[in-house]
This record gives sequence, C-alpha cells and structure tokens, in this order.
Amino acid sequence: MVTACRGLVGALGVFIVLAMSGCAGVSATMTVFDREQQPADQLPADARSAAQIDSTSTRLLWVDGGVSYFAATSMEEPDATCIVVVDGSPEEYPAYCSTSVPIIVEIDEERFALGDTAPGPEWEQLADSFWRAP
Repeated sequence: MVTACRGLVGALGVFIVLAMSGCAGVSATMTVFDREQQPADQLPADARSAAQIDSTSTRLLWVDGGVSYFAATSMEEPDATCIVVVDGSPEEYPAYCSTSVPIIVEIDEERFALGDTAPGPEWEQLADSFWRAP
C-alpha cells in the first residue's frame, strides 16, 4: 500500500507511480538506515509535522538544486518507509510511504525510487538506496 500524505503535491508535480511488491517491515532492514542519523539528515524544523514522520529516522538521500530527498519511517504505520521531498517552501512537505519497496514517485517528469536495489537495469543510483530513471 502506498500512501501519499498532504503537501505540495500539485505545486511540485509529484505523483505516485507505483510501489512494487516487497517485504513488510522493510524500514529496519534498508541499508540507508544502517548509519546513525547526522545533523544533515534532519528535516528542517518547519517540516517536522509532515506526514507523522518519525523525526529520529530521517536520512538525507540526495540534494538537487533546492530540492532535498529524505528516507524516513512513518509513525502512523510502523512497517512503512517513506520518501520525503523538501523544496524549501513554507508549506507542508509531501511524504510518500509504503510497506513495500521500492517506492517509486514521479516528480516534475522524473522518476525516483527508494529501495536497496534498482527497480530495473535502466535506473541510475544517486545515493545509497536512492535511484533515478533516465
């Protein structure tokens, strides 16, 4: 199940494409969560309420221009992993959560995925557990 939470979905042009089948409880086993949280991994103070994200679980994945992509776990669904997209605007940031990975989202006509392995051979690895389709 994929849950798109409140946020700048329209403004960012963010759409959930699909979530491929995977194992429940993946958050605890994804390699992006193997390291300790660093200060750069924390969401901006004004984003802490986004989608009931566990603020101690956030990990910065990648920054592109003014947009930052984070992995996180959900407080609403203990087995859910999320992609949080922070673009610097003052409104609530969107988070896309699923209990199965990879989680694939489309943002401004680009596709991104969160998962330990690429969804397909054409995907480029941007960071640990984070991928982009050409």
